[in-house]
Amino acid sequence: MASLSMSVTPSRALVQLTVGIFCLAFSPVLVRIADVGPVAAAFYRLLLAQPVLVLLLLPRVHSGEPLDCSWCGRFWAWLSGVFLALNLVLWNQSLSLISVANASLIDSLAPLFITLFAWLVMGERPSNKLAIGMLLAVLGTVLLIVGEGGGLASIHNSRLLMGHAVALVGALLYAAYFLALQQALRRGAFPRIMLASGLAATVTLVPLMLLSSAAFWPHGWMAWVALGCMALLVHCAGQGLVGKGFAKLPAATASLLLLMQPVVSALLAWGIFSESLGVLQIAGAGVVLAGIYWGGKK
Repeated sequence: MASLSMSVTPSRALVQLTVGIFCLAFSPVLVRIADVGPVAAAFYRLLLAQPVLVLLLLPRVHSGEPLDCSWCGRFWAWLSGVFLALNLVLWNQSLSLISVANASLIDSLAPLFITLFAWLVMGERPSNKLAIGMLLAVLGTVLLIVGEGGGLASIHNSRLLMGHAVALVGALLYAAYFLALQQALRRGAFPRIMLASGLAATVTLVPLMLLSSAAFWPHGWMAWVALGCMALLVHCAGQGLVGKGFAKLPAATASLLLLMQPVVSALLAWGIFSESLGVLQIAGAGVVLAGIYWGGKK
């Protein structure tokens, strides 16, 4: 495995990150095609991905690679899995209330929340760039809400407000997932941490699915194909390639490329579901992306 990691050049990492971003961008489209409840969509995505991840990690086990993990590391891994499960449910739910573009853009606010957490909890003084980035993100989100509702009347549209609020809480949980996962990876081997996190997320969704009144069982081959693609294309390939590429590229380059994901998702939704964007939404998208990029700069 050492020779493999050393052979990853910046150009190869760039390709990995780009391909991974495009894989992740298909997630909202596949959620809608699957036509199951938000909890069930998240559950099948994780459940169907677990056997594949196990098979991919078996060579590491046979090669004798250290896979130690402390109890503290496992705790953080399990906690990250709980956050991931809740994030997927809320994000899937937001896709039934608001457009793919708005849901994807709000979910992309997670990096700003991570930086904000570092300031409020860990005492890391925020830079002026972070403050500007946060203000731009807030302004852009307001434009997205107003733009999707067709004007200021959208402020009184409870469905739109609920959808954006759900997406926002989901983005907070996505940030919490990364923070917990970071703590886990500091205390344990990557393969065991990722498996423990995925398993915890899957188990978390079981009681939520039993309590949910939404559709649970996929109907038709198209739904199963969509769920399979969510597991293989989005969860395994997308997250795996993004993780590998992100680790080998400069943070500024990788962060800028990650802003492509909501844009590609919006273009896919426009082509497949005819979800066109209004002038205010396009302006809001630009302001949100600028805020994320600017706030993430050192």
